[in-house]
Amino acid sequence: MHERKSSKSSIVSSEHENTRNVLVILLGWQGANPRQLSKYNAIYDRYEDYIAKRNKLNNKDAEQSDKVHIIIKQYTAPICDVGCNLFGLKSFCIPILRAIQSHRNSFGASSHVIVHSFSTAGTLILCTMNDIIANCDQYADFKHNQHVLYYDGIIYDSPHLAPLSISAGLRAAWTMLDLKVLSQCVCVHVSGGRADDDADTQLCALGYVCCKLWYYLLYALAFVLFLVLAPIAVIVFAVWNCVTCNVGYVCCHDKKLMAAQNAAILCAPTLVLGSDADRINPVKKSVQFVDEKIAYVCCKLWYYLLYALAFVLFLVLAPIAVIVYLVWQCVTCNMGTVCCHDQKLMAAQNAAILCAPTLVLGSDADRINPVKKSVQFVDEKIAAIQRCQKVYRQKGTNIASVYDVDVGEATEDTVLLAVGLQHQGTKYYDVRDLDGEYIKAANRYFAFDDSEHVQHYRKYPKEYQREITRFMDLCLNIK
Repeated sequence: MHERKSSKSSIVSSEHENTRNVLVILLGWQGANPRQLSKYNAIYDRYEDYIAKRNKLNNKDAEQSDKVHIIIKQYTAPICDVGCNLFGLKSFCIPILRAIQSHRNSFGASSHVIVHSFSTAGTLILCTMNDIIANCDQYADFKHNQHVLYYDGIIYDSPHLAPLSISAGLRAAWTMLDLKVLSQCVCVHVSGGRADDDADTQLCALGYVCCKLWYYLLYALAFVLFLVLAPIAVIVFAVWNCVTCNVGYVCCHDKKLMAAQNAAILCAPTLVLGSDADRINPVKKSVQFVDEKIAYVCCKLWYYLLYALAFVLFLVLAPIAVIVYLVWQCVTCNMGTVCCHDQKLMAAQNAAILCAPTLVLGSDADRINPVKKSVQFVDEKIAAIQRCQKVYRQKGTNIASVYDVDVGEATEDTVLLAVGLQHQGTKYYDVRDLDGEYIKAANRYFAFDDSEHVQHYRKYPKEYQREITRFMDLCLNIK
């Protein structure tokens, strides 16, 4: 098969071999806005300038020089989809995969896809994307295009690369609430923050004014809530008193006399003496009490029987409802992104995704997702690639072929792919030939000294740019 592909390589100029058309997908963190994500565009703009300057320093001519053209697309999932892990994530991810598919089909062998994921929200989106790729047969758009749905590199910024637990999720939610909401309500990080540029300075001043307005709004809101909740509290207190019988002597006077909870008192013979001429307590009001007492004795058993039946039904149906809900969630793979979060990110069943270079950026000072929790993921990914090598060396087969191009039916795009297959690049490689040094270099993490959640680029821009540049050179096979 290799000889058939190389026979078509001569019809393509060498210019295509040195051109990289890169699609960078930014998967924003929860609550990120386009303006915040746009700051990361400068990283890839500087990388393009870096490649152009390096070509001049190396005195490369137009044919031999490396050309990098980067297209950046931003995606931030709605908070309800990320927070509740609802079905909306699948419909949200389908346009992203369509963009990857369109980019591959448009640029052929020169196409590259880099995913830059932020926080847990980005990893949840990536999990769902991997899940859709693994089940392409269920989607008409991707049924015959699974071979183009893969990544040439994945960058994780402040990720959580482990199974998601309920306790960890609650702690992360509280920390995010503390950082993003509570601190802003008391004007922290707004008036005293260091501005990056003039626009940020004006925004900071505007933010301070808005924060003060929000401060007084909270006071007004608290007053309105008091006016609304105070009557409700009085009503609830009165109802609670009635239920607990603290005012039962007034509201439940006849029930107290009847003492239905005490069978001995309830069944005691009763004689009521009175007269309708009594203007204070006419006897006709007591007749109803006697009738109710007789009926109450007869219906008391049925009353408790209904309570017992309802309790038994609750004990039986509640676990069944929980089990049915969990099974339904597992079948629809919503629980998979939580219980098997790290496994779905690794996608060990897909060699192209498994072997994609990975860079993890984080800090142990990150209170939400400290980088030390991601180290194990990197080690497990390296071990998974090595196990994949061992299995296919024993079988003597090469499963890392991203494209299976039939040159006999080649089109212009597939001819370009054939060139990519012939050369040592990101389009085609044999898992068996990857050495241990390359695997470790392609899957690594970098820990910043002291920076908060998704604040690494803002605090350490030079170090961040350096790591991205090194990683892009590796993914695009630029030396």
